[in-house]
This record gives sequence, C-alpha cells and structure tokens, in this order.
Amino acid sequence: VSFAITFPHVMPSLIQSYVALHPNIKLKQYQAVSERATQLILNNDVDFAIASSEIEHKDVIWEPIIQDDIYLTISKDHPFAQYDTINLQQIKDERLIGQIEGYGFQDRIDYILEQEGIVPNYQIEVEDSSAILKLVAMNIGVSFTPKQALRGLDEQIVAIPIDNALCYRMIGLAYKKAHYFTEVAASFKTFVTHYFQNDIQ
Repeated sequence: VSFAITFPHVMPSLIQSYVALHPNIKLKQYQAVSERATQLILNNDVDFAIASSEIEHKDVIWEPIIQDDIYLTISKDHPFAQYDTINLQQIKDERLIGQIEGYGFQDRIDYILEQEGIVPNYQIEVEDSSAILKLVAMNIGVSFTPKQALRGLDEQIVAIPIDNALCYRMIGLAYKKAHYFTEVAASFKTFVTHYFQNDIQ
C-alpha cells in the first residue's frame, strides 16, 4: 500500500494503529505538499493521498473525512494564556510563527486572516511544521494549530479555541478516478477514514 500525506503530525499513531491490526502489510508513505501529492496520484505512484486541503483536479476524486478545528497555540507565559477563547482581531498584532507558502494548512490560515482583514505578521516561517510548536513553547511567537496536532502537547503550551466560524480545515482523501485499488489498499483506505472519524476526535 502506498500513500501520500500533506501533514506529518498524525503519521506515527496512524501507522501504529494499522500495523497493530495488520502486521504483515507493507506500507510506503510519502510526505508531500498539495502539488506533489497531486502528481503522485496522477502518476499512480500512490493509491491515495491524505490531505488537509482539497486537491482539485479533473481526474482526482476528493472525499472529505472530518472537520478539524484550528486553535491558537501560545506559551503558557503569554498574556493570552488565561483566556478561555479568543477572536482573531485580538491577535492581529501578534508575532506569528507559521509554515512557508505552499502548504495547505498555511494557505488556509492566510485565507482566514484575509477574510478578517488581517495582514499576518509572520516573525518566523519554517518548512518543518514540527519546529513551530517548539518555537511557541519558547514564547517567541504564537501559532495556529489544528486539533489533531494537539495530542501530547508540550506542557509549556496552551491551546485556546478561536471564536470564528472559519477556523477549521477539512481533512480528506484524494485518489485518481481510474485508480484500481487492491483489496489491501481498499482496506487501508477504509481504515484511514475510520481512524480520523473516530480515533482522533
């Protein structure tokens, strides 16, 4: 079974859960931004992609799985750490830590901020998303983090719900319309859907 994923946080627990049930199945996983994921699908290099933004192409089917709410993540030493909720206008002047352009989640954040008339003040932009929360813990800036990435959160970090109807992303599966799924690949696809809809909620 081969697949691509556009966000790395959930990978270890997803694979651990699957391998525990199917120890003899071989998996090949690619990490990819949306554009590369699309090409991997079209070239039949993967059976499907797990993506945090819709992959739009005439030959690709997109199946939304879950809505993943977005939180503001800050150091416990930040003045906002005592807040129960926060709105985007309250953070418009904050120093942000985010990913570089081209990643689906970052594009979603920029869209949300644009809809609120906010020009983001990115102090640091990184390619490795795992570095973002480490920088937040150091109180260098604040970041936006999806709910599924909050598991095992550093005790130095506080996650605050955002009072905004747009603060979510859709996680879904994308695959080529004409792709033939082996029985094993189809089973893994079903497992992934169940995992996101049940195990990480």
